[in-house]
Amino acid sequence: MIGKEYFSKKKQLSELDQSIREFAGRIGFDEYPASQEEALEDLNRPILTMVCGEVNAGKSTLMNGLFGGELCKASFLPETKQLQWFRYGKEDRDVETEVLVCEKYRSNEFLKQYSFIDTPGLNAGDGAHHGEMLKFLPEVDLVLWVFIVSNPWTACTWDFLAKVDSDVLDKSVIVLQQVDRSNSGELKTIMHHLRDLSEQKVGRALPMLAVSAELATKAQQREPRDQDMFFDSGVLQLEDYLADIVDASAKRRHYLAQASRGLGQCLREMDRFMDAHGARLRDNKGFLIQVEEELDILRARQRDQLEDKFADMREVFSAQQENIIDIVRKKLRLLPSMVSLFVEDRVGRQIEAVLQAEIRKAVEKDAARVGDGIREECRMHWDSVLPRVQNELGLDLPVFKASSAGFDEVKKNFVTSMGEVSEQSIIQLRLRRSLEEQMEKRRNVLQRCMSSILFLFTLAGLLGAFVEFLNPWLSLAILMGVPALLVYMNVRALRSRRRVLALLSDRLDDSPGDFVDGIREEYSRGLHDFYVEYGGMLEMVKGDLVKALDDLANNQERWNELFLEFRDVESRMY
Repeated sequence: MIGKEYFSKKKQLSELDQSIREFAGRIGFDEYPASQEEALEDLNRPILTMVCGEVNAGKSTLMNGLFGGELCKASFLPETKQLQWFRYGKEDRDVETEVLVCEKYRSNEFLKQYSFIDTPGLNAGDGAHHGEMLKFLPEVDLVLWVFIVSNPWTACTWDFLAKVDSDVLDKSVIVLQQVDRSNSGELKTIMHHLRDLSEQKVGRALPMLAVSAELATKAQQREPRDQDMFFDSGVLQLEDYLADIVDASAKRRHYLAQASRGLGQCLREMDRFMDAHGARLRDNKGFLIQVEEELDILRARQRDQLEDKFADMREVFSAQQENIIDIVRKKLRLLPSMVSLFVEDRVGRQIEAVLQAEIRKAVEKDAARVGDGIREECRMHWDSVLPRVQNELGLDLPVFKASSAGFDEVKKNFVTSMGEVSEQSIIQLRLRRSLEEQMEKRRNVLQRCMSSILFLFTLAGLLGAFVEFLNPWLSLAILMGVPALLVYMNVRALRSRRRVLALLSDRLDDSPGDFVDGIREEYSRGLHDFYVEYGGMLEMVKGDLVKALDDLANNQERWNELFLEFRDVESRMY
């Protein structure tokens, strides 16, 4: 494998880079250096080989033998008229980037690591492609100068070789092709003369290897590959020599060093990032105290507004007074009053039931409004805490809506408990008992009057029926007392009606304070529950802080592991 050592080091760096990137995402480090992206791009550049030689020197056959498969079409006729740059692509396509350069994208996996340029014969055409070849030569990793064993003295190739810089010669190898058509004695002589010619033309004896690409191709086409035939082809020895050139390449070593330095820089910047984050987390005492003080201010504000809220509750109660008095007024009219003398009067129960229903509805409505107000106040405070937590501690908290589901339950319980306690408070006012006592006194007065009227009617009837010898005007005189009693009864009814209404009005006037006292404790407890719920949300800050400190310790441990791994990889880069 050409460049085995290089690819091994590249793999180590790439895997370490991936681990460091994952770690960067874990700690929220988003300042990965752009220079490292460029370094990795250089590191992942495929090894680029250029194959040069004259027409029918076997250049295309050599490429097929080296890499397996028939990427380059081999022919006895000049097949290559352009520089053909074979590169990896998901789809096979040809792109002419310049008149004399065609980029041939192929989906062969090995092209991800190796790309190569197949050139026209140096003796082909008018030599216009020579200029393009000279442009590419400084950029390639390897240059293979291919000669055919039957005619290795071709002047065009040697003349072109004489023009190239020494840097290009450092990565050049002379490949003598089709050696399977020559015997060992002839091959030894040819190689000796080629070294002499190389020293004459370029001032040094370039590395030379003899191969049979055709034999190598046949060996690789067999399943499994014929190892003996492949070894005899000489391509294996060529691969090993090319691997040494790649591993010693200053450019490739620079790519490795550049990527390695970049990873070291990333780790050092992450270390500084974690140090700064840790300092913010550890220096949190003042910030958390400030948040707790703000919550205390919110609670104190609610306590200061408590009497105003109870005043609202008094108004809720007072708003029902007129309605209650109107109901009683109707019940105290003469006809209903007469009926109540013979049928049980339930006005006390009715008044209490009406008052409970109306007061509960009004109290629950007001409790819902208060709950919404506290929730909104907490939301506004939470929205002010979020950016400060991010700036001061570097922590991300959820928005209020995502964390405030408990407020719905607290509000529901608050509204329900206020409704229930308002009903109990109405019962404890004993309005029903007070009203029933007054109504009973009034009924007693009216009953006595009614009894007297009935007595007079009965007495007059008895006298008229059984005492004929008496003066008949006596019965009539007795009946004359009935109208007087009726007038007296009506007067007493009006007076007692006014007395009952006045006493009820006074009782209702005195009741709001007692009603508020009855619901005060539950109301205060309900408000407290809202702030307990919100305090629990703020506890998330402390919880997240503790977790963040634990994460920081774990992250520091992971950073140490990555740094040791980096040092190990770095030590093997050179």
